[in-house]
Amino acid sequence: MRGDETTSAIITAEDRALYELARERMEHDDGRRYTMDEAFGEHYRPADDGFDPEFE
Repeated sequence: MRGDETTSAIITAEDRALYELARERMEHDDGRRYTMDEAFGEHYRPADDGFDPEFE
């Protein structure tokens, strides 16, 4: 892609809602820290990619 070309992306309504929620939180940050369930949803499970760190 060249620097003068425009790009676009098609996102779902759900993704757009999450984007708007993130923008709202950034603009009105009160310093609150969210739990894993609040941030990613109740049924989120992180993927195990098999990475094993060399240190603890």
